[in-house]
Amino acid sequence: MSSRQDGIITNLLNKLKSRQEEERISAVNLLVKEALFRNRDMKIDDFSNWLKELVKKIGQLIASNIVHEKLGGLLAIGNKYRLIEIT
Repeated sequence: MSSRQDGIITNLLNKLKSRQEEERISAVNLLVKEALFRNRDMKIDDFSNWLKELVKKIGQLIASNIVHEKLGGLLAIGNKYRLIEIT
């Protein structure tokens, strides 16, 4: 995975931490689009590993003591079915 692609995910995960609900919702929608792209572009094993890492990072948000970070993680997990539908 290129550093540009890593940067995209880092940016989206940071937006999930936003105090602004609209920004968190936008980040989830973009995250699903990114997953769609990667599913088409990556080998299945690579995509599966990428998705596992993403879910791990989202879990870290849920474990946060900061309310808006926890909400962003929960929003992402709540939309996890959209990520699963991709595979």
